Amino acid sequence: APWDAFAARGMGPALGALDYLCRAVTPPRRPRRFNARFFLADAVDATGDLKGDGELLDLRWIGVEDTLALPLPDVTRLVLKLVAAHLADPPPPDAPRPVPRFRAVHGRFVFDAE
Repeated sequence: APWDAFAARGMGPALGALDYLCRAVTPPRRPRRFNARFFLADAVDATGDLKGDGELLDLRWIGVEDTLALPLPDVTRLVLKLVAAHLADPPPPDAPRPVPRFRAVHGRFVFDAE
């Protein structure tokens, strides 16, 4: 339903502008689990103001380097380090590359590729 008005006008997300960076899966038996995919998009394509809906607080843009000084979950820190590496040495456009995946296997964290 949230996309109906856009679809009625022939509009939709520009998925081609997204770069699939990595995936992270919460270990089994954790009370809160996620299976998250992380994408990058060029900031020049972002417009408007950051606005919350009451769930998120203190919304603002923070440079990648500055985020690493914040208290973050380990997986978030790993993803941000991947972002920094990607920005420092971007792969050629449309170059095939494995997508890194963070997950738990037999009680150990594994960093492999999808």
